Amino acid sequence: MAAAAAPAAEQQRRTAQLQSTPATFAHTGKLEEVRNCDSRPPFQLPLTHSSLHTNRLILTYVRVVAIVNRLNTENSQPMVNSPPNLACSCNMAALVVASHNILNGQNLRRLLRVYTELRAAERLHALCIQEAVPHAARRVAATLGRRYGVGEHSGAPRLAIVYDRARLRLRRIGIVDLPRLAAVPWWQRVYTSAVPEPKHALIGCFAVRGGFRKRPRRLVLANFHLDAAGDNRHRAGQIRALATALWPTYADGPLVACGDTNAFSLLRTEAEGLLQNMLGPLARCHRARDVHAAAPRDTHFFARAHEPKLGQRIAVALGRFGIDAPRRYDVIVAALRCIGFGTVDTPDSDHNLVWARLSHRRFHGKRH
Repeated sequence: MAAAAAPAAEQQRRTAQLQSTPATFAHTGKLEEVRNCDSRPPFQLPLTHSSLHTNRLILTYVRVVAIVNRLNTENSQPMVNSPPNLACSCNMAALVVASHNILNGQNLRRLLRVYTELRAAERLHALCIQEAVPHAARRVAATLGRRYGVGEHSGAPRLAIVYDRARLRLRRIGIVDLPRLAAVPWWQRVYTSAVPEPKHALIGCFAVRGGFRKRPRRLVLANFHLDAAGDNRHRAGQIRALATALWPTYADGPLVACGDTNAFSLLRTEAEGLLQNMLGPLARCHRARDVHAAAPRDTHFFARAHEPKLGQRIAVALGRFGIDAPRRYDVIVAALRCIGFGTVDTPDSDHNLVWARLSHRRFHGKRH
């Protein structure tokens, strides 16, 4: 009996020594210390209804803080002629829209570099082009990349919309006929056509992809070029006709209207007030605001109008002596909240490019 109990006692003694003394073993060339061979699972608190409720409250609080921080970041971005800012454009709820009169594409090759730089800095989503000669818009789209498409209409051949197909899906496109001038005054024939030109607005209805919604939002983008002939009363009538025709035919979503107003005023002090009165129907009918009105800058320069007409040739000659009368012609009028805007100097056209970063998560209101 004693002989049988001796091996059992020896085994217990060795087991106790192994548990109380650290042991080492070779593993991947390193010595590691085994301090605890206890395989029991760690102590865990039981999941009760109250603890689950507390966890949900904590997750909700974290999400709310993240949303507030994102909104504060948007509101802190510069709004006055801000330079291209890549960090702000990363907001997938924002759309970057630009407008440019390309002077009949005379220097299109050099202008393509401007559009490429704007796309790289601001993720350009839509570019409204005026005085688009044949194939000019398609060259712009091809330069910007394979994801860009072109919206055109045979009824308005000198207008085009280049858009990012990854963010915007063109649902339909149409035109609005603008009032035509009865006759061109003789003194205006030195810089414009002697025959009244038919004027239109190109209207694109888009579905906006991305952002924080599963279903795409809607957007109405209007591209216009008002008459250079006639007076500002005639051009105001064209804006009034555009605002009236958009509702209810193109009531798919909030409006963004871009274009060249040709709103010339001899007195600079009266120019801005005249332009705001001209755009008034868009504000009253569609809650669309001039995004550059907070810090207006001149966008049209007669001294850069290299065209064959006598009036333009005289203006270019005077410009060489520093004589010019620049005014703000080009506008972006939007029913979306503006979180950034600016202008890009383009000496290869008589118009500067204007752009705006618009938030599709909030807009000023519904249409009447």
